[in-house]
Amino acid sequence: NPYGDRWGNMHWKHAVSRDLVNWEERDIALAPDREHGEDQCYTGCGYHLPDGRAAFFYTSIGKDREPEQWLAFPADETLDRLMQTRENALTIDMHKPGMGVREWRDPCVLPHGNGYLMVLGSHLGEDGGACLLYTSDDGLRFAYHSVLANGEDRDERSWECPNFLQIGGRHVLMYSPYRQPLYIIGRLTDDLRFTAEGRGVVDESGHEGFYAPQTFEGEQGKPLIIGWMTDLPRGRWDGI
Repeated sequence: NPYGDRWGNMHWKHAVSRDLVNWEERDIALAPDREHGEDQCYTGCGYHLPDGRAAFFYTSIGKDREPEQWLAFPADETLDRLMQTRENALTIDMHKPGMGVREWRDPCVLPHGNGYLMVLGSHLGEDGGACLLYTSDDGLRFAYHSVLANGEDRDERSWECPNFLQIGGRHVLMYSPYRQPLYIIGRLTDDLRFTAEGRGVVDESGHEGFYAPQTFEGEQGKPLIIGWMTDLPRGRWDGI
């Protein structure tokens, strides 16, 4: 929120670092497209298309519609400004009737085989929190595939800010269900079924500590995790 210290008016800010300790702040990278009914730019991710171009998917929020997943592309090679488009947007009516998808947000895109996977957080009707899986050949047009994983407790709140990555021969799904961020480790079959082999807590601090962790690849090819601190541990400042 560039206009205050409270939740709302979601934009994307840009900062750069060579060592992940010292950071240089840049200008706002992504602002809501008011002309097309967009009010907020929620969480998303960046990745590379087959031709090497950078692309970003994020959750677009409007007042009079369900959440949608929009694409954005850099205005130039600096990545200082992203330009969004509703072309190839994912809409909630792409799912099977009766699924009861709501609180649908926070895309995570990763390369897989000759294409791409996308994971989105959600809540499914009476089944509680879940992460949904989508597939694409080109990284631009995605189709719904299946429920990747869901909660064992039907009363569990929605799963948000999912992160899905491969480490060795296994895949790890991290998600944040409004409390401690959790993980599931398992194997992804050839037909994209995720078989859990273990579950645990990413960080014990919970929703008021290290929350919504996301990963990226470091210089040595190892995954690094960055997370969000909410307001209460430091006083009244809504998120860092």
